[in-house]
Parts: sequence; structure tokens; C-alpha cells
Amino acid sequence: MPEQPPIADILPYRIAVRTATVAAVFSLIVAALMLHDFYHRSMKDPSQTSARAALKAASMQQPANESIKEELRKLDQESRDEYFRQQAFALSGAVLLCGGILVSLAAAKWSATLRRKQPQPQPVATQRDWEANWTPAARWTVGGLFVVLAATAVGLIFPLHTRVEEKPVSQVAAPAKVTAISEEELARAWPCFRGRGGSGISPYTNVPDDWDGPSGKNILWKSPIPLAGYSSPVIVAGRIFFTGADEKQRQVYCYNAENGKLLWQRDAPSTPDSRKPLKLNEETGYAACTMATDGRYVAAIFANGDLVAYDLDGELAWSQSLGIPENPYGHAASLSIYKNLLLVPFDQATAKAARSKLRALDIATGNAIWEQTRAVPSSWTTPIVIRVANRDQVVTAASPWIIAYDPADGKELWRVKGSQGDVAPSPVSTGNFVYSAATDSAPVLAIRADGNGDVTTSHVLWKGEDNTPDICSPLATEEFVFLLNSDGMLTCYDTKKGDKLWEEDLGEFKCKSSPSLVGKQLYVFGESGKCWILAPTRAGVKRVRQTNLGEGCVTSPAFQDGHMVIRGKKNLFCIGQSAKP
Repeated sequence: MPEQPPIADILPYRIAVRTATVAAVFSLIVAALMLHDFYHRSMKDPSQTSARAALKAASMQQPANESIKEELRKLDQESRDEYFRQQAFALSGAVLLCGGILVSLAAAKWSATLRRKQPQPQPVATQRDWEANWTPAARWTVGGLFVVLAATAVGLIFPLHTRVEEKPVSQVAAPAKVTAISEEELARAWPCFRGRGGSGISPYTNVPDDWDGPSGKNILWKSPIPLAGYSSPVIVAGRIFFTGADEKQRQVYCYNAENGKLLWQRDAPSTPDSRKPLKLNEETGYAACTMATDGRYVAAIFANGDLVAYDLDGELAWSQSLGIPENPYGHAASLSIYKNLLLVPFDQATAKAARSKLRALDIATGNAIWEQTRAVPSSWTTPIVIRVANRDQVVTAASPWIIAYDPADGKELWRVKGSQGDVAPSPVSTGNFVYSAATDSAPVLAIRADGNGDVTTSHVLWKGEDNTPDICSPLATEEFVFLLNSDGMLTCYDTKKGDKLWEEDLGEFKCKSSPSLVGKQLYVFGESGKCWILAPTRAGVKRVRQTNLGEGCVTSPAFQDGHMVIRGKKNLFCIGQSAKP
């Protein structure tokens, strides 16, 4: 029988051995590069460089300096780009590493198969087979190498996939984590647009009616606002929440109500759909919707349909995108709260399209509890939650219907036809009535809120057609209904009969902020930041004084015991009785 050539001289065997060797070396190189990248990634965080910290400090001192803001945006963009580069590098490295390991193992298996000796007809004396003795050790070595490299890949990739949110550095340390607040503390909260029930009426009468921003008179503190927005502040558990946004960023802010320090700010997560270009009116902006809280979580919605919720300490609870709304001015309807439900109005397009919806979500999870499709076009009104006729109601206003729903299941209770045009003022309620001032081209309606079905002809108590508002929401008491239009015309109607009692032209006083009531005095903020303190009676109104915030204002104030929080164009103000002379 002819002698067999040595295994090492067989070409396929040489190819298999060399392939296994090259693949193993390649895998080691990839693993080394991934470890090197991971080491440098852990040693340096672009979002926390000294340059960024210096710029943030400079921005706080010079909030109007656009060049500093632009530098901060560039650093933030570089930080995001670096994060996605690291993620792509790690994922690509993992694929290459796994591929190298598989090729190395396959080639090693092939070479082991080729090196097996064929049976010999007769036993012959041979020298000691060192290769056979080392085969078990070689197999254990290859297996160990595979385990080490696989563990390395998992260890490098796992941190990237467990990262949920890039959290900016807070300016001050946040207080202890809030797990629950008392019913008493929740009762003192200002949880949504214009407070509980959307009334705009302060539960406290000890709020100053005299202040001056430029001189600091009765200004307890003033804090700069990072990004522009028209959302009004909400307050709970000693914390103030509102939003800011531009074409690139959407942010939620939390301030300490006692000293005005920024506790935390978060970039709201988004989706590819919500990052599409958005057409809106500059007067609406990207952050016009006021947030809402149930005392455990705070939720925010932006002009592009991004919806997000955090706990009071800034931990992300959930986020979702409702999609870019078909809305000529941009989405601006604020959120409301009913028990543990977040009420999300999202009117858009035309009535015929039936794309408008009112949703109720579990505020803790974002899960839908119910949803109502509404045959109404775009609107910019905030739903109010009231209790009339021994039942809870969520009242909405759009063209042409004012509709009430059962907040527990979304079932429609009643509706009244009477609105028209672009409806922006939100409804208000007092006693057993709802007052809806749709637009400057439609009357204000006084509606008895105890009906069922279409009650247009049976439950409208009166209509008022003079000086109806176009933006500002009305304010109603047991005696008066106040209407304020954007030209500064204030009109008073009798609540029960609908008689127009008087009208007061505030002169060169453009208004977008809805009126508020503290005790028996009206607070009316103008776009310039000046505020009229007015004392209304049935016979007319007395101008008590005019105060000055010192900068523009289009938002509505939030009231707490002894003080008021109002958002200006550039700063957040807390107004209270100052100890200074």
C-alpha cells in the first residue's frame, strides 16, 4: 500500500489551519478595538466637559446671548453624534467579532476532521503522536477563546441597549425622590391650565397686587428660561413644571418653587415621524400646550404630537408620538387631568375627515383607557373637568359643537351647536352652567350642563354677542362672566340673565393671557408684561393699579398660598410679599 503524505502537506488542511488562525487573530483585533473604544467612552463624556459647564454658566448669566446658546447647541449635537457613533461602532464590532469566532471555529473543526488518520491494514510502529496528545488541550483553548470573546461582545453592547435617555446635568441637586404626596398637598396644587377645573380663579386671596419687575419690588425670585414657549406653569409638591421648544429640541423643565432653581430639564424623546418638518404659526410656537399633573407624574405634549410623562424627579415614565397634526397654526390644546387619567385633546384637519380625537390615557403607563373620534375640525381649546347633576363631565369646545363626555369611559353625555370658525378660547363653568366663548365671530353661550343628547334648543340659557374673545378664555363667577379679547376690550355679563353690564377698553393693551381672579380683583396681563389690577362691580370696573413684569407675557399665572408664578418671555417669576423695604 502506498505511503500517505503527511497531514501538513495536504492543501485543504493547510487552508483550514491558516483560515482558523487568521479568523482567530482577526477576532482578537476586533475585541481589542472594542475594548479600546469602550475604555475611552467611559473615560470621557462629551456632555459633561468643562467647556459645556462653562457655557451653561455663561448662558445663565447672559440669557439673551444667542452666540452662547448656539455654542451649547453645537456641543449637544456633537454629544448626540458621538453617542450614535459609539453605538454603531459597537454593533458593527459585535457582528465582526461573532463572524470571526464562527469562522475560526468552523475552520478549526475542518482541520481537525482532515487530520484524522485513515485506518491502516497492519499496525506499524510509530513515533509518539504529539499532535494527538495536544488535541484535547487545543479544543479547550478554542472553546475558552470563544467564551471570552462572546462575553466581551455582550459586555460592550449591553450598556448601549439599556440606556433609555441621555439626561442633561441638573443645575442643582434634586431633592429626595417623591413617591407620593398627601391629599392635602394635592389639593393645594395648580395641576393644569388655569388651575383645577380650568377656572383661572385663585383659591388664595393673600397674593400681592403690586409688583415691579425692573426694580424687583415683590419679586421673590426670577429665573431664566432655556427655550421659548407659551405654555403656562403648573405647580405640585413645591415644584413648577412647564415646557420649551424650538425646531430642533423639545424640553420639559422642573423648578424649585421656593427659590427658583432649575432642578432638572429633559429632552423629550421623539420618533422619526415626529422629527419631520413642522409648519406652524410663530404666535403658536412649538411649546404652547400647558402640562398636567396628578401629583405623581407630569405630562407634556408639543406642537408636533410628541407626548411624554415623567415622575416628579425627572425619571421618564413613558413617551409616544401622536403624529404630526394637520393643523394650520400648530397643536396648542393643553392637557387635563381626571383622577389617574390624562385627557389628551387632539383636534385636527376638517370635520368631514373625522381625524380629531379625545383620548384618555393612564398617566402612569401611557396605556389608552378610551378614545373618542370627534367630527370637528382643528381647535385649540383645553377640556375642563366639572361635576354637575351628580356626574363628572369632560367638556370640550370646537366648531360647531360644545360636547360633554363621561370621563370614566368616554361616552358622550350632551352636545350644543353654536361654535364656529377657529375656536381657541376654552370653556369655563360655575354652578350648573358651562360658558363657552368660541370666537370673535360667534356668541358666548350659557349652557345648563344637566342634559342628555343634543340639547341645543333646550339647555342654552342665554347668548352674548358683544366683544366675544378670539384667544383669551372667559372667566365666570356666581355673579359675572368676563370676556377679554386680544385688543384689550373687557366685557362683563350677568351670569344668570346674560345682560351685558359694562365694557372697559383697556386702551393700548394687547392681550393673549386669559384673565385671572384673586379674591374680588381681576388680574389682566398684556403682551407687554404690564398687568392691570381691576375691581369689578355690577356698575362698572375700577382700575386699581397697573404693574409691570418688565418683559413680554402671553401665559396665564399659577397661584399658591401667598404668591403667584408667571412665565415671561425670557424668565420665570415668583411674585410674593417681599421682606425688602
